[in-house]
Amino acid sequence: MTTSGLRLIKLHGQGQGCGTLVAEIIAHHLSACLGLPVLEPQLTYLHPHTPTEDKNDELADLLEASSGLNLAFPFLASARPAMAEEYQLLGKNGQAACLWLDRFLLNPDRNSANPNLLFSEGRIFLIDFGSALHFQYQWSRVNEETPRQPVVQSRPHLFEEHAQWPGWPELDADFAARISREILHGAVGLVPDDFLLPLLPAPGTHAYPEQEMLLRRRAAYEAFLWKRLKAPRAFALQPAELRPSPKRGRPPRLLNDFSRPARNPAT
Repeated sequence: MTTSGLRLIKLHGQGQGCGTLVAEIIAHHLSACLGLPVLEPQLTYLHPHTPTEDKNDELADLLEASSGLNLAFPFLASARPAMAEEYQLLGKNGQAACLWLDRFLLNPDRNSANPNLLFSEGRIFLIDFGSALHFQYQWSRVNEETPRQPVVQSRPHLFEEHAQWPGWPELDADFAARISREILHGAVGLVPDDFLLPLLPAPGTHAYPEQEMLLRRRAAYEAFLWKRLKAPRAFALQPAELRPSPKRGRPPRLLNDFSRPARNPAT
């Protein structure tokens, strides 16, 4: 992961914390295995007392809370949210792979109201996997059957119709075969300790030293995803569970930021 150039930063001090950054890193690595176009995440350091021209104290407080390691993405000056006619740039197999990956990673956030697809200079990119891997916030509820469960969504996936193809079971098998245990191990290994530490139980609530807890947590991510890959894959072969969710007030900040110059970009 590089750290040069103009970037848009996802801050670890924002509401959902470091879990979103963990999901982004793992999702990016697995996207590449399926040949899906994504923007390369970049580790970047935010210095304490980073100045901002925004007079809103909330932003200054957020920057201060996010000092240290964060995750950034290349800034594309010409980028904008993709329009429906541009989705075909992914191709049919690419759209199917996108659906499969979002189901695999329990990502509920790609639908007609919130496509999370970016268009720039004739290319399309998948963005914003921050809502994926929701199990990482409720480890106490994870059991032997949890990895087998279908994804829960508030709306049908943007490419949901591909799951009705006669050849979908063969595509499911093909996509799953591209992700080995070694690839999962590598994806989890890319996550910095700085992003995992805030997600661990509070000191004093467990009997293991910090480094042991980090090893156990990495192993838990890997084991969950590996079991989810085992056939038959209910997440691929069963319909997603549709469940109403609170109304979204605004599109994801990342989409908005890509459509206008950053006021305080990191360089």
